[in-house]
Amino acid sequence: MSSRLFEGLHHADLYAKYRPNYPQQVIDRILTFMKVKAKRSDDYVKAVDVGCGSGQLTRDLAPYFQQTVGVDVSEAQIKFARNLKTNANVEYRVGSGESIPVESSSVDLVTCAQSVHWFNFNKFCGEVDRILKPSGCVALIGYTAPNIIYQGKPHQGLNRLFDEYIDLLKPYTAKEIQALNNKYRDLKLPYAINERMVAEVDDKSSTDEIEVVLVDSIFMLLGAKPMQD
Repeated sequence: MSSRLFEGLHHADLYAKYRPNYPQQVIDRILTFMKVKAKRSDDYVKAVDVGCGSGQLTRDLAPYFQQTVGVDVSEAQIKFARNLKTNANVEYRVGSGESIPVESSSVDLVTCAQSVHWFNFNKFCGEVDRILKPSGCVALIGYTAPNIIYQGKPHQGLNRLFDEYIDLLKPYTAKEIQALNNKYRDLKLPYAINERMVAEVDDKSSTDEIEVVLVDSIFMLLGAKPMQD
């Protein structure tokens, strides 16, 4: 059974306003995997972004596919995603990770960013396998709490306060978050062609008095369906 959180109008509004976009190197790494590891051509027809929220990654994928579909269990999230300015080849559908509303054997890429830990993973993998074309790919993406850099080195005081804050919240944190904190190391895709990647990404944040750099750890688990079942 999957967990159903972040579905209300208030959560959807916050996601649409403040959920960060993913750096271009995430998209580039996925496309490189598809071309080099899965031996795919550049003529990609359809990508499906599962657990899309308000569609940050969905929209970023649009330039590389003829059609990009964002799927989320929350009708409110889908409503906000549809109201945001986007490419003409992007559409959104209400659905879950265990029941993806897409035709079988029709998809070149399935992505799942910062959300697969909320799904029943075995059922999700079954649905991914159903909708992927032969040699189609899947990318599971996540990120963890940032490391705060000030004047070129980790800021011990701010990082310690941040760690204490996270520790304080642990008794109230959903158990599914453990898979995310573990960078999806315990998740295994059902495909022989697979790859794990961890990258550090800088995000500058500043005020009139101080400038800091937040270094996010972004990780991916990529897999390619065999050419023939």
